[in-house]
Amino acid sequence: KRYLSQSALTDVNMTFPAHGFVSIVGPSGCGKSTLLNIIGGIDHDYQGKIMLDGKEVKSLPGVLRVTMIFQSYHLIHYLSNLHNIHLYDDFHQTKFPDYNNKMMEGFQKVPVTKLSLGQRQRVAILRALYPEPDIILCDEPTASLDAQNKALVMNALKEISHNALVIFVSHDRH
Repeated sequence: KRYLSQSALTDVNMTFPAHGFVSIVGPSGCGKSTLLNIIGGIDHDYQGKIMLDGKEVKSLPGVLRVTMIFQSYHLIHYLSNLHNIHLYDDFHQTKFPDYNNKMMEGFQKVPVTKLSLGQRQRVAILRALYPEPDIILCDEPTASLDAQNKALVMNALKEISHNALVIFVSHDRH
């Protein structure tokens, strides 16, 4: 993957399990988010191919349910927190049960524009968990969280990794 004359990813070859927790750690600017964008089908402008079970696929989201926890949350400010979490329902007929409302205790009715960064992060995480994905792509998902909420999120992701693939990127080895 290149951005103009800048190489972001070169000679990347990875194999992931069907489920489990995979961490990718590296310094800022080394291509971690770019890699997630390619895996998640957001970025289509790259050389190479994505293989699934030995067959080339144009985009994993076309074959599997893939969600992403973004660094910058991407919440829709005029929607309620619950509607942001259930945004999947606006585009698909399947509905899922709520995963873990403990992450939203105390701010369910607070407008998105009034949420702290940590609260916004938790809404974004719940949105990614809601549609019971096959793959969850996590781009620094705990960066805005205090220790207690970081532990809550990490435990939720670890539990989900028993049935789904969680790919977690961070610059922080801890």
